[in-house]
Amino acid sequence: MLSFRPGLLRLLTCLLLTVPVWAQNHSAPAVEPASNAAAPAELPQDIYIKSPTQTFNSRFYYALHQGKIWIKANRQVTGLNEPWQLMICNGLPCQPDNPDFPVPKMIKEISADADELTAIDDRGHFYIRTMEGPGWFSKTEWTNLNGFPKSELKLSESHVGRRAWSMGRRHFDVLWHEDADGNQHHVGTMGTSSIYLLNADGNEIWFTDNGLPADISHIACGPERGTVISENLQASAGTLMLIDAAGQIYTSMDDFDLNGGTSMFISYTYTPQPRYEKPTGKDYPSHLKPWRLPLEHWRKQPLIPLTGQAKISKAITISQNGQGNAARELRVAGRDPQGKMGYYFKPVFADKWSFQPAVLSVPDDHWLDPSKATRTRVLSQDTHYGGSLRLGNGEAYIVEIRNFNLHCSPATMRIYLPDGPVDVLLHTVDAWISVKRLDPGRDGSIQLMLGTLDAPPEALAKLPKILKDLNLATFALQLGATTDQLIMFYLDGRVQALLPRIQPLPPSIKTHNYHYVLPPGSYATSSLRQAKMDMTRTLDPSLVRIDLENVPNEELEILNYFSHELLKQLQAEEELVVEAKGRAWMEASFAMMARSFYGATGMCWWAPNGQAICRTAPVLLGASYRIEDELNREALIRYRAMIKQVAFRIERYEKRLREVNGPDWKMTPPQSQLIEPKPTPTPEITLIPTESPSP
Repeated sequence: MLSFRPGLLRLLTCLLLTVPVWAQNHSAPAVEPASNAAAPAELPQDIYIKSPTQTFNSRFYYALHQGKIWIKANRQVTGLNEPWQLMICNGLPCQPDNPDFPVPKMIKEISADADELTAIDDRGHFYIRTMEGPGWFSKTEWTNLNGFPKSELKLSESHVGRRAWSMGRRHFDVLWHEDADGNQHHVGTMGTSSIYLLNADGNEIWFTDNGLPADISHIACGPERGTVISENLQASAGTLMLIDAAGQIYTSMDDFDLNGGTSMFISYTYTPQPRYEKPTGKDYPSHLKPWRLPLEHWRKQPLIPLTGQAKISKAITISQNGQGNAARELRVAGRDPQGKMGYYFKPVFADKWSFQPAVLSVPDDHWLDPSKATRTRVLSQDTHYGGSLRLGNGEAYIVEIRNFNLHCSPATMRIYLPDGPVDVLLHTVDAWISVKRLDPGRDGSIQLMLGTLDAPPEALAKLPKILKDLNLATFALQLGATTDQLIMFYLDGRVQALLPRIQPLPPSIKTHNYHYVLPPGSYATSSLRQAKMDMTRTLDPSLVRIDLENVPNEELEILNYFSHELLKQLQAEEELVVEAKGRAWMEASFAMMARSFYGATGMCWWAPNGQAICRTAPVLLGASYRIEDELNREALIRYRAMIKQVAFRIERYEKRLREVNGPDWKMTPPQSQLIEPKPTPTPEITLIPTESPSP
């Protein structure tokens, strides 16, 4: 029987009630509540460089001491010179009027930006301090829930050993961003709060935001298609800052809204747009204008000149200081040529660094020596796929995608036409999905993506008409990607191409230990994972014996018992997949209901996001449902075949056991256990040398 999940109701509420608030002027900063405890003497007077234990936003300084959070006004912004105070609830996240709020035992790390503070406790759980502002539903409070549908956000095994993390908030302080055409777009109604993690190897940037399910499963493409190894990461207002061991700094703007992921509510285009005269980024209607994709590439910042006693560290900071893309200041802790402690700084788009003396404490292991550093890169995760491309008119062509990357776009798709091969770009972005994930595309589950073809003029002239019509049609394709295959769909859900991987995986891809099967859809994957079941389970060969006459009775008892256990798990997994099919159908149905409601009330034409509810959301959720249904149909075929095989095996085992032990034989749990196979170790990252650092 299908269970009605709270997330479905939340999705319906979101679709029905997403009518934005028109932008207001930002109110004065609210005062954070605090206690009267005496401040530790080691807390700094000012905070200039952010770290996991000291940070700041546009309102306050925050510092950790013995697992508790201290606070005072940001003197550099507010001009107020206040003493440090311990936040209420003994410096721990709390809701004073909510006795059921899970107050953590201690806080291990903090990060802040704009008007928010984010904390991680000793269990790896995130807590977020929001502040009341002009957006809907905003209020000053701690919450342990994040994302949509709201749930607890916590670190997973994929984030063990992370090198750095940072939160960034793009909202009314920064107010707008400029796209690749230079057009300004208002931030919207509530802003976007993103959390970014730099992985243990320094080459992947994992992220989530307040509009995604509460997991950290998306990965932003790093510099040079994710091959640069970075030492530290900081973020502010959607802008990322990285530094490598040689002191090279990279910056880029990237969050789920900016990179094309929020296509249900934001209009995107790959077609160059004329410069908008009105509205400007200060006006909300600019939010509704098409946002140009793709995002600009990572910017390689000028190196900091080091002469005399000058030194730099990996202690970096980026902070917003105005409105628009240029309103970011970069900071790097270091020493000037005379050996004075302080930080180098510059506006994000400036060419030269300046130095500001300041009282700072830099750990010994944070100092960099660019003159001795050897720049290395990890091998690219670009993967080679190939197969048949089927068009709706019955035509079929051989295609290759030689550099498809789960996290870096674009890829080049080579289509072998009768007159010869042509190359077109395939732009991809992650699609929004309402379920939690772990490491989609690399853990046996599918990564759902939206695709757009981009053909150069000489290639466009040779393409079949169907592909010509798809050229620059934003997100006309949907893709299901894993490290083993790439499935390409029309937007209405019909399969267009099944492209298996045709070359070995690059050694830089750390796939989880799974045996390849056609993955189920995202809803089924989430259900199986939450139930702690292995969605990629196959028949264990250690349970299969053919020559039953030669199997000792005790061993046959063990084989039969564990075959029963396997049968129970397969049947439970089958039920979860059936339930997931129903959940996908209900969410698609709710999108249609929302469209009907908007149409009946006329909101399709006058509500700011009416076109999204009436046109974009139903199409995307409907297409997702068709893909989900097709994948889960395949999964059910597999499960039912496995169940049939195991049931037949049990029948044979028990027939033999009754022959040996008599007709009254009954199964009992065995005393001994089967030996579990050892997991395959994950591959090590392969490093490649590059050029020597510039002097």
